[in-house]
Amino acid sequence: MALVEDMAKLSRDFVEAWDTRTTAVAGIRVDTAGELHGYHEAREAMAAAQDAQLKEGFADLRHDMAITLSDLDKAHAAMAAAQAAELKEGFADLRRNVGALLGDLERARQAMAVEQRAQLAEDRGRLAAEVAANRKELLDDFAGAHAAWAAFNATMAKRRQGAVATAEPLATRSAPADTTPAEVPAGESFSVEQPRVSPESAQPIVDDLTPIRGVGSGMQERLNELGIHSFAQLAQADANELRQRLGDTARLARIESWIEQAEELSKSD
Repeated sequence: MALVEDMAKLSRDFVEAWDTRTTAVAGIRVDTAGELHGYHEAREAMAAAQDAQLKEGFADLRHDMAITLSDLDKAHAAMAAAQAAELKEGFADLRRNVGALLGDLERARQAMAVEQRAQLAEDRGRLAAEVAANRKELLDDFAGAHAAWAAFNATMAKRRQGAVATAEPLATRSAPADTTPAEVPAGESFSVEQPRVSPESAQPIVDDLTPIRGVGSGMQERLNELGIHSFAQLAQADANELRQRLGDTARLARIESWIEQAEELSKSD
């Protein structure tokens, strides 16, 4: 009898425990569902808040970006205007500088042209003087040769006619006894020796200077005017002084060669 009661009591306790556990589980389920619902609502609220905050942030960012871009556009426009003005001023200065440079170059070209024309005129005059001097020398040489040839023809004509005649020498190393050297013009002096004097004749020796290459009859006359009548005198002359005394007629002359040739010819006398 006691065993039956114990079994009944144990069954009741077990059912009661089962109900209690079921009730507890149901409560836990209800609480968990409520918590999940609250968490879901909180998460949705937080997401809505974040979305609103992000939208507001993006709106502020768009506004700030628009202001920044506007400021950049204004700054760029101002910089472009400043650069354009600076370039315009620079080009204006460059044009002025180039104009001034071209003006200076033109003036320099004109001055150079004037100087070149003056130099050409001077060279032309000097060349004309040299040509005239050379022409005179050539004409003098030709006249001397013509006279010598005429004398030779006259002598040959006399010989053909049977007359006794002596041909005049074409060139002589010594002047006739009555020939006197030309004097140096008054107020001028030249550092050469006086003509040599032959002991037999006691007359100055006057050499024919035309055997010297570059010395014609006209140049010989000019040298005689300066007091140079012999190879020895020419050999002892100073080249620079002689060139200065001869002037333009000796511009192209090789006076140093004359002196060397005169020295050799004076040694062979």
